[in-house]
Amino acid sequence: MRRLRVALARVRGWWRGARVDRDLQDEIAAHLGEATDDFVRQGLAPVEARRRALIAFGGAAQAAEAHREARVVRWLDHLRRDVGQGSRGLRRSAGFSVTVLVVLAVGIGATAALFILVNRIVLRPLPFPDADRIVVLRSRVPGVDLDAADLSSGLFFHYRDRARSIVSAGNYETRVLSLRLADDAAERAQVTYAGAGVFQTLGVAPALGRLFTEDDGRPGFMNVKWTIPILLSHDYWVSRFGADPAVVGRVIRINDNPRVVVGVMPEGFVFPDPETRIWMLSEIPARSASFGRSFTLKTIARLRDGVSVRDAESELVSLLPGIVGVYRDATPERMAELGLVPIVLPFKDVVVGDVARALWPLFGGMLVLLMVAAANGASLFLVRAEARRPEIAMRLALGASQRQIRRLFVIEALLLTSAASLCGLAIARGLIAAVIALAPADLPRSAEIRVDAAAVVFVLALAVLLAAAFGAISARRQRRLALAPAPGDGAWMTRRRRKAWGQDVSIAMQMALALTLMVGSGLMMRTYHNLTAAPLGFSPERMLTLDVAMPGRLAGRHARLYADLVARVRRIPGVESATMASFVPLAGREYEYPIEASTAPVLFKFFVPGYFETMRTPVVAGQSLSPADPSPLPYPVLVSASLARRLYPGRSAIGQPIRRLEEDGTAVTMAHGPVPDFTIAGVVGDVREESLRANAVEIAYVPVIEPAVEQSIVPTNMTLAVRSAGEPARLVDAVRHAVAEIEPALATGQARTMDAIVSHARAHETFVGALLLLASAASLVLGVVGVYGAVAYAARRRTREIGIRLALGARRGEVIGTIVMSAMRSAGAGAAIGVAVALLSARALGALLFGVAPGDPRVIATVAVLLLSAAAAAGWLAALRAVTRDPLRALRIE
Repeated sequence: MRRLRVALARVRGWWRGARVDRDLQDEIAAHLGEATDDFVRQGLAPVEARRRALIAFGGAAQAAEAHREARVVRWLDHLRRDVGQGSRGLRRSAGFSVTVLVVLAVGIGATAALFILVNRIVLRPLPFPDADRIVVLRSRVPGVDLDAADLSSGLFFHYRDRARSIVSAGNYETRVLSLRLADDAAERAQVTYAGAGVFQTLGVAPALGRLFTEDDGRPGFMNVKWTIPILLSHDYWVSRFGADPAVVGRVIRINDNPRVVVGVMPEGFVFPDPETRIWMLSEIPARSASFGRSFTLKTIARLRDGVSVRDAESELVSLLPGIVGVYRDATPERMAELGLVPIVLPFKDVVVGDVARALWPLFGGMLVLLMVAAANGASLFLVRAEARRPEIAMRLALGASQRQIRRLFVIEALLLTSAASLCGLAIARGLIAAVIALAPADLPRSAEIRVDAAAVVFVLALAVLLAAAFGAISARRQRRLALAPAPGDGAWMTRRRRKAWGQDVSIAMQMALALTLMVGSGLMMRTYHNLTAAPLGFSPERMLTLDVAMPGRLAGRHARLYADLVARVRRIPGVESATMASFVPLAGREYEYPIEASTAPVLFKFFVPGYFETMRTPVVAGQSLSPADPSPLPYPVLVSASLARRLYPGRSAIGQPIRRLEEDGTAVTMAHGPVPDFTIAGVVGDVREESLRANAVEIAYVPVIEPAVEQSIVPTNMTLAVRSAGEPARLVDAVRHAVAEIEPALATGQARTMDAIVSHARAHETFVGALLLLASAASLVLGVVGVYGAVAYAARRRTREIGIRLALGARRGEVIGTIVMSAMRSAGAGAAIGVAVALLSARALGALLFGVAPGDPRVIATVAVLLLSAAAAAGWLAALRAVTRDPLRALRIE
């Protein structure tokens, strides 16, 4: 205890050291004053009295030092002194301090931002209990050209009931439906149909109420007379119901059917995506299941402890032959025809998707950027260490040890890197906010992205490592300078030649790293340009889209309802034209069916006549089926040019038949018999319906007219497309009013411009390109600073040589040219190395590139010229500063 009390007293003494020192000095001064007065009264002169008082006291400085040693922890006191000296030295070298601070803050901030993205999206487990045991069950069905399909209903029951590696399994499906709340307001929201096994598999508990139970899904629950249970998302509960706990038990009408709220999910729960507002119970009756008809059932499962993904996949493969005979269509012939192969994927891999493939190269690029910043910081520290040679020599002459010098250098570096880390965290926070703002809507786990403790620890670790490295570099330089021969003995030229290779390597490395990042950014900029310039097949300018949902009770008059709505919208002032379709380009897909046996399915788009004129999509052959151009053909449809070429190569498709089949390839039948064939009335130019990258998809356009062309499908979810004469966003209220005027039961959803939809389709490329552009801009700045620092350091070491040359009559331009050319040789070598590295690393961006090869020579040449020009400018500026000194003063410095 006594030792503890003494230690605590010493710490308090150190903490209060400045005040205690002042008090002690005041006390010593008072004691000396009294002693001096006594000697004066004895008849001594004041000066002699003061001398005798000091002798009698025994040394004021020694007494103060002894008192300090007794009351403080020595190493803490030394640390405080070194921190004070270091901070004062950094303030005196404000230019050096600010430059290093900015360079390191940029490098640390960019690296920390990407670390946060990689950690929160890729590395951290999903927010579910034992999330690593949750998997997704899929199928590969080569017999119908499906490489990554989901399960059929028969496969779901077969796997769930027989696989020992699976603890639980659930299926789900997402749709956008029409909701009507107690205030009778209609709206659209994303609803996920989910079995009770989904939430059991995820292992979540509700924040309010309960989850689905087995009793909820007993036979007959899907009868519309029953009130099927639903769950609300936490955000929807707060925003739409005011976080009212009495919402449990409330009835909501979804597609005009009553649904009862039984619970609210916890805050932050996301499944399958952030857009889901409601989960509705959906259980497939086992008696109606089939093996090979439809592979669209999305399924998640939880594995038993100790079971790997590969083990589960092997078990499903072994169980598959046992399905023969269990279902009516599970015959050996159908099995052989489909060639089905089970697939088991970790749920996290499915959630993260391709984002990890983009984030890892970006994080690697940020680490490269940090290396550039560190190299620049090291060059600047070397320049400063060279300039501080007289100061350090004086400290050594006054008794300072090499250990104290090293400690001072490390503390100075730690002060700078700590400040840079704080600034870097602020930069990372800003970058993360920008990332969230620029990120595509489907960026996985976007709600989890934030600056956390792991990011703070990461940044602090970088600060300590960089401080140790910079301190060691400075101390090593000073030690070697102290051991070097005295200037003037001819050794300075030998030292310069022997050490010049270090600066050459530094410049070359920085150029190589900067060029690698800039090439990646240039490739993404070319990709963005190519995506922007790619023909869409339609015109997005001045177009507004509005999602509209029709309740099922109006299905019998949908054709007339849609026609009346389009006619009403066309009468709105400022509207040039209007139409409706089951989906617009680049905004999703809904209907997809095969049109002939054993072929991949094609898209089916339902449209109101006038669609192609409004979208400005060319009809290259036949009729457009506009109100002014009706077709005399029976059951007329239009097809895309790519589909027409495949079905009828080398001849006209006009007048040819086309039949939609069920998903399993069988004929579509209704109560009165088979649905008749369509007749191709026109061929439409190819449109990029799915993405800007993909080639034009095959699509069949089915008009919504009377009498009905398609007798087995009633499109209840449609999108109203309006082309305006001015700003389309100004028409939103008028269009919504027109919808309510035609039929109040129609629910309107999200309103977007086509320009916004096209921008969203480029969101991934914009997101990655923006990050790379930021990284490349930072790397260019850091590379230029690095070249400047390296040239300045080299010029500093050549001060004697430069002074002699200028004194002997050399022109400043010649000296500048010599210094710059020396640096540019190193920069050129680094650029050559960077080109080789860029060619290898750009392959990691291959999946993100469009219309440009990873080794595009124009991008590489442009980047190399830009970088070398910037390096030459930085070298010229550093050399200019070196030769503007007076030659005699330059010689005196040495």
